[in-house]
Amino acid sequence: MSAATYLIGPADLFTSGDLEKDAATVDMGVSDLDAVIEGNTNIPGSFLDAWQGFQLAWKGWYGDKFQSWDTFAVALNDSNRDGLISYENQLATWQSQAAGYGAMPAGPIVQPSTGSPSFNPFSGIDTTSIVVVAVAIIAVLVFWKAA
Repeated sequence: MSAATYLIGPADLFTSGDLEKDAATVDMGVSDLDAVIEGNTNIPGSFLDAWQGFQLAWKGWYGDKFQSWDTFAVALNDSNRDGLISYENQLATWQSQAAGYGAMPAGPIVQPSTGSPSFNPFSGIDTTSIVVVAVAIIAVLVFWKAA
């Protein structure tokens, strides 16, 4: 079974389409794993309960970030890429644990994206501050142009 290939890693530049394709790969991995877990009598109830919690969290996050009307704008967000990579890591752990119970997904085993976290020069800056500065610059330009 081959590993899933992701288009982006933590330090890569990406498009919304790249992120959407990687999210679809994770979603396929979640669905594949769920299909092999279903009805497997070797899997303990505690695993199934925790898996259902993970699956609900993934489906909610995936729906909010990649299946809404504003997907293009939302997808171009570093925190969404970082969240997706977190879900990749979690899915890899779930797949490994399920394999220990004899539940091997039919699709590719997910290998999390690798690399260093991206540098974001604007991390920690409140977006309200950016808006206030932008409005102030526009006001100065308008005043200067009118003078």
